[in-house]
Parts: sequence; structure tokens; C-alpha cells
Amino acid sequence: MREEMPVTLQSLVILFVAIAFGWRIGVTATFIYLIAGGLGLPVFAGYKGGWQAFGSIYAGFFFGFIAASLISGYLTELGAFRKTIPSILNWFIGHFIIILFGAIWMIRLGLPDWQANIANILPGAIIKSVLGALIIDLIKRFMTRGARKKAFVD
Repeated sequence: MREEMPVTLQSLVILFVAIAFGWRIGVTATFIYLIAGGLGLPVFAGYKGGWQAFGSIYAGFFFGFIAASLISGYLTELGAFRKTIPSILNWFIGHFIIILFGAIWMIRLGLPDWQANIANILPGAIIKSVLGALIIDLIKRFMTRGARKKAFVD
């Protein structure tokens, strides 16, 4: 019997922190999140926690969270990736890294249905990438909107 891959908002939040605040805060927050889950807090999919999660089929995704936080957070600090289209691309790059690590881990474990597991999470990753990019763009627009207006007393 094949274990279903849950679709969660973990990658959306992981990438949001890295893209919004940069790689240093993103990687630090990701490590704190993974350590909290490892210590038993129910922060992983299905309200699970504990170090055994790092030996499960999901461990590759956890390692991918760290790599994606590092790379997407670094890219967002580059001037070119602050523009709209590259910013959207950064979300897809982040999700690609997470999925790649997850796929490599499942292959390493010898799961015969790893392709089906990856195929099941692809639509969610695409939706989360688009949604994340829209959220970041809306926040940037909202934050800079007030800066362009003149003060009442000017």
C-alpha cells in the first residue's frame, strides 16, 4: 500500500520567510522549525513530530527546505530577483529544489512509486508558487504605496 503525500503549506511558509527576509533569516527559521519538529512539537504534516520524521519518506523534503531557503533567500537579495518576473521564478526555483531533494530521498529509499508521489504534489507546488509570488508582490505594493504619497503638511 502506497503512502499518500500530503499537500501542506510548509513549503509556502518556508519560502515566504526566505524570500521576504533573505537567506540568513530564512535558513535560521527553517532550522528552528525542523529542530522544533524533531523535538516532538506537532509541526509536521498530520500534526506529527519527532526525530523519526527524519528517517521517513518526507526527510528529503526537510533537507530541501534548508537548501531552498538558502538559494531562494540568496536570490531575493540580488537586485535582479526583486523584479516581478524573476521574483515569480524564484518561487518556482525554491519549490523545484524542495521537490528535487524529496525525489532523490525517495529514490534513495528505493520507493517504487516515487514518481506518483512527486506527480501528486506538483499541482500544489505550482499553486503555492503563484500564490506566494502574488502575496509578496501585494505586500511590496502595499509597503511602497504610502512612501510615494506626500505627507499632508508638505
